[in-house]
Amino acid sequence: MTVRTDARPQLRVVQWASGNIGSRALRAVLEHPDLTLAGLYAHTPDKAGRDAGELCGLGPTGVIATHDIDEIVALGADCVLYMPRACDMDEVCRLLASGANVVTTRGEFHRAASLDPAVRERVEAACESGKSSIHSTGSSPGFITEALPLALSSIQRRLDGLSPSATPPDSSST
Repeated sequence: MTVRTDARPQLRVVQWASGNIGSRALRAVLEHPDLTLAGLYAHTPDKAGRDAGELCGLGPTGVIATHDIDEIVALGADCVLYMPRACDMDEVCRLLASGANVVTTRGEFHRAASLDPAVRERVEAACESGKSSIHSTGSSPGFITEALPLALSSIQRRLDGLSPSATPPDSSST
């Protein structure tokens, strides 16, 4: 973490995946005054080598996506926004053990008591080793923005309109 002249911390953040939810989070990181994008993990190799701004519909940032977890770990970021389509506990534990705090929308972590005890033990050990933490927030990608509105509309007596939100460029895959 670097300290700015106004004494507010500038947090170095890695965005993990740039699909449906990740591209929105990536845009928010780039536009936030207290966050610096340190890196971008591209879950699919075809996105590796592309500029982060291009992957979320903004201009060039100079941050180039990688498909190499070693490159991400070497960045020493304060936080990783972990938002892939599928959860990989080996990746999560590696990030935590490296000292990066993890913020995730993955549903597996919404209720720690529901994790398999062996998996929970691995995650807790990784947190202890890296002196890091994991925070689960939001919803699994697609549920709140796609499934819930349709379900709620089915109980309405009258619906005057329903329109989809704009989809950012390249959000078709994680």
